Amino acid sequence: MTESATTSAQGPRFVPCASGVSAELDLALSRVTAAPGWDALPPLAEGRRASVSLLTCGETTLAVKRYTDRRGFLLRTFLRSSRAQREAKAMLLVAEAWPENPVRVVGWAARRVLGFVPQCWIATTYFGGSFDLRRLRTMEPAERAATFALLVQRLPGVLARVHAHGVFARSLRGKNVLLNPSTEQVALIDLPYAVRCARVSVRQRAYDLASLWTELRHTIDEATWAAFLERYLGQAGLAPEEAAELTPAALALVSARLQHKTPLASWSSRGKRWFRHTRLGQLITGFRYPKRTG
Repeated sequence: MTESATTSAQGPRFVPCASGVSAELDLALSRVTAAPGWDALPPLAEGRRASVSLLTCGETTLAVKRYTDRRGFLLRTFLRSSRAQREAKAMLLVAEAWPENPVRVVGWAARRVLGFVPQCWIATTYFGGSFDLRRLRTMEPAERAATFALLVQRLPGVLARVHAHGVFARSLRGKNVLLNPSTEQVALIDLPYAVRCARVSVRQRAYDLASLWTELRHTIDEATWAAFLERYLGQAGLAPEEAAELTPAALALVSARLQHKTPLASWSSRGKRWFRHTRLGQLITGFRYPKRTG
């Protein structure tokens, strides 16, 4: 899948990633990449550099995400594959390993100007009624417990299957997992750094699981996490000596290493956080970050 999105009168054309995309849907997608077409779509979510809107064409409803990079962030896109293309490629890898994923990539598009990508888009099937795991932070205890019970039933098997088919996520976060309590389904999305391996090693499995634990550790209790890992190991089919490296204690050490920063890296992070709140930082990035409190 090469970055060959062409520009039409409506805007950059979508590169299809799924079979059976009708001419009507293809035309609707091409209109999305032009400002009037995008502004007419009902918004679903909004961030600093990305926004998601819904596109309905006949009986098909898609979630279309648009990434916008400008000023300093735009420099990082020079002669690189667009984020939309990388996400589409990763979702195709996941689809090969787990065809039942409720979220399937339909296509992607990118606007490239002199080697830079100021905007790119990715269209996926819409997983209505779902939310990502970041919402766990704001749930009431009873709702959170019910959500974790469902998560323990569904997600470990999915991760074990994806790993068994040689897909290493490399950056598995709460925002990459969608959950729909009404249908009791989970979905994996984004994962722009996912790669295919001949065999996902125990160390790579530990990295994915520890990345997820690092984000969930403030909302999930030890017993639930232990049950999660027990279910994962039960379906992963690993040798006993390999499974011993994926215990809660072992993953806690991996998580600690992921979070560890040298003094230089720590000061660098503080400097970046301070700089982006200055007027010069806002001028370079093109974003006005909220004032820090406390």
